Amino acid sequence: MSGRTPFPISGKLYDYRGAIVSGGTVKVTYGGYDLSSTTNSSGDYAIELANLPASMDYANGASFLVTAYNSNQFYSTIRTVSVSDGFLQLDIQLLPVNKSNMHTLVQKTIWNILNTDATVKFWIPAVNIIDQIPAKLLQGQGFPYIIVHSPTIAEEALTLGPTRKTQIKINIVVEIYDRKQCNLRSLADAVRNAISTNQNTTKGATIFWSRLMNESLGHSYVGEEDTYPVWNMRQTYEFRWFG
Repeated sequence: MSGRTPFPISGKLYDYRGAIVSGGTVKVTYGGYDLSSTTNSSGDYAIELANLPASMDYANGASFLVTAYNSNQFYSTIRTVSVSDGFLQLDIQLLPVNKSNMHTLVQKTIWNILNTDATVKFWIPAVNIIDQIPAKLLQGQGFPYIIVHSPTIAEEALTLGPTRKTQIKINIVVEIYDRKQCNLRSLADAVRNAISTNQNTTKGATIFWSRLMNESLGHSYVGEEDTYPVWNMRQTYEFRWFG
């Protein structure tokens, strides 16, 4: 399928109670490009992938990152796969953004970004983007790996203009493992670029913004007799939410 062939994505946007959301934003990210739509009074949105730049191409079965939010700081991300028949009907329900679900939203957002980034997927199959160190890694098998750890959260009160709001800081560690240092560096670059390029994907109203806080390269041996050399890149990202 050519990128010029019509490929509509449409549906309704609901809030967490099931009521329709008018004036909300739905955004599709594909190959580093964004297309967005504002929902009408009936909560409907429509996005046409044929409006992507002429250099972009897509096909049935491609993966898209779909993000939705509204001005009341409700937010949702979805990774859409195995699209068929040249269209997608997708209804979305927003989640309230609060301290209790920050872990899930931030971790899921990074998973979605990495799973839909073409350069990252060139280096690693999606099945190896996980949330904890697997047994196979300790056995020197199954490389490369990307591990997106559960975030840590801290909050503080801030005075922003005439109002007082809560700033929530979310730190999340992304670790990349491979047997070859050259492959590890290329994959780490792809991860960093994917999260940086898609920073606005995590930003609706004043919900999130992110930055890379630090990055370190390590080398160790794994296996029962420490026979397998493994390279590791550890990246720490900070997300912030003002509520």
